[in-house]
Amino acid sequence: MLINVGCPIDHAQAEIARIRSRAFKAAVRLADVTGDDAAVREYLGLPKALTTDFRCHLSRPTAGTE
Repeated sequence: MLINVGCPIDHAQAEIARIRSRAFKAAVRLADVTGDDAAVREYLGLPKALTTDFRCHLSRPTAGTE
């Protein structure tokens, strides 16, 4: 896209890596400032995070039920 509008780019893959690096650095700053993971995911164009709680809920048997 940049090449099509006349921006000289010597190595397209290197330019893509630089763009992604800047987006990542900005996303880190956004996370630091807001503490909002959903906002960071949206900024990076990522899908919403799963909201399912996968933690295992174990309980100890009560006395007399072993």
